[in-house]
Amino acid sequence: MPTAIYQKYRPQTFNEVVGHEYIKKILLNALKNDRLGHAYLFAGPRGTGKTSIARLISKAVNCKHPKNGDACGKCEVCKSIESLSFMDLIEIDAASNRGIDEIRNLKEKVNFAPAEAKKKVYIIDEVHMLTKEAFNALLKTLEEPPEFVMFILATTEPHKIPATILSRVQRFDLKLGTKEEVINKLTQIAKSEGVEIEEDACAKIYELGGGSFRDSESIMEKLLSVEVKKDRKITLQEVENTIGLIDSKLVSRFVDLLVQGDTESLLAEMDRIISEGLAVDQLVDQSIEEIRRRIRSFYANKLGKSGEDLRRLIKIAAELSEANYKLKDAKIQTLPIEIAIFNLAKPQEKALEGTVKPSVVKHVIEPEVKKEKEERVSSKEETESPKEVKKEDEQESVPDKVNTIVKFEDVKKAWPEIISKSKGQNHHLFAFLSSALLKKLDGDTLVLEVGYKFHKQKIESVTGRKIICGILKDQLKTKLNVSCVVNPELIKSTDEDVVDKDLSNEDIVEEIFQEE
Repeated sequence: MPTAIYQKYRPQTFNEVVGHEYIKKILLNALKNDRLGHAYLFAGPRGTGKTSIARLISKAVNCKHPKNGDACGKCEVCKSIESLSFMDLIEIDAASNRGIDEIRNLKEKVNFAPAEAKKKVYIIDEVHMLTKEAFNALLKTLEEPPEFVMFILATTEPHKIPATILSRVQRFDLKLGTKEEVINKLTQIAKSEGVEIEEDACAKIYELGGGSFRDSESIMEKLLSVEVKKDRKITLQEVENTIGLIDSKLVSRFVDLLVQGDTESLLAEMDRIISEGLAVDQLVDQSIEEIRRRIRSFYANKLGKSGEDLRRLIKIAAELSEANYKLKDAKIQTLPIEIAIFNLAKPQEKALEGTVKPSVVKHVIEPEVKKEKEERVSSKEETESPKEVKKEDEQESVPDKVNTIVKFEDVKKAWPEIISKSKGQNHHLFAFLSSALLKKLDGDTLVLEVGYKFHKQKIESVTGRKIICGILKDQLKTKLNVSCVVNPELIKSTDEDVVDKDLSNEDIVEEIFQEE
């Protein structure tokens, strides 16, 4: 039966382990000087080599002919551990053996001497899955095991392990592989398998694997299975096709059209991509990643190599992120991205014949409503008895408990200064407040109207509230809260958010990535 790639190329000595240099150095020195501990914990994301290093310790400590602390890889012990047939290496999956009964069974067998090794090694994978009772049962054995027993625990979630267990083990945290490390490993595998692989293809596999060696090797195995022949070359195009990705050139063109705001071409391009059987969520994910890459490039190049407006890219990223969030619950799968496309249209495409901007309607309607209201009040005063009028006057003279100190008009007058003050504390927040409208003062809460849910989230965040409420208190000498309501119509009234012209693109990007 063929062996999986990640198993076939699993490191068999510490020298073959990619990365984790300081961990290898500590363990090899401990093995060489016979100072190995009785319990270890390896923590880290999946595919970083936790189980592999645990097996290497088992080999090295029991090897008949060790070299500088490392296993020889040739003796009977090394060979039997590699083939997983070594009796004194016991691997336990805590996900399926998590109860107290399994741990009690382990405790009973711990006291038996090893059959053929110097040390009997227990490797407990995903140890965080053990129950509280199982951890308690393991505690004493882990603290004082027989001298011929060693425990090696592995987990992806160390925060779930009780402190009493953590205090009894030597902990090592394994990190994901760097881009260079993963690409080198993939290149070596390709060479061993008799195929060539483009550097761009390796970079894409690294990106898809997220730095996990095992995930990257699994993708590599899928690529090697597509066509088995010598002198074959794996290209970026082949990686994208095999994994089910949309061609990067199509994604780049789609993002270009988003920047241009060409609605008709965008819809046509999206329909063409979907007609080829590619998923909408994949299109959105890759488009967001492409925009993120452009923003980072924009910043890294000191804005010298790109003519695209950074603010436009940020606006597109916000719209696509909102669409991505709504995709999973959408009855019509393409609707969220279509709405995003319409919102990103250029002003000439948004303007419909005979339509009036909400801001114009507001200025026209409000005076009429006010006039009509005054007429009704006047007419009512004429028909009411003096007693009733007096009662109404008395009611009006009762001070409002909340707004006796500050009125909505006071907030309106101070608002430009409040926005200006926010600039010195948070440029990003300043931009959002500049594009927001004052809606009302509801008790002790100032209500703002914004165009995007993203703006609402940032303004109502802990940091946003703290800054705004602090400025309101300084300017108005009273404590006010702040909340937002989202009005999509607000987006249509202006093509761009109001952003300070003196605010540099570098400041915007730096602040966004700091918030992340």
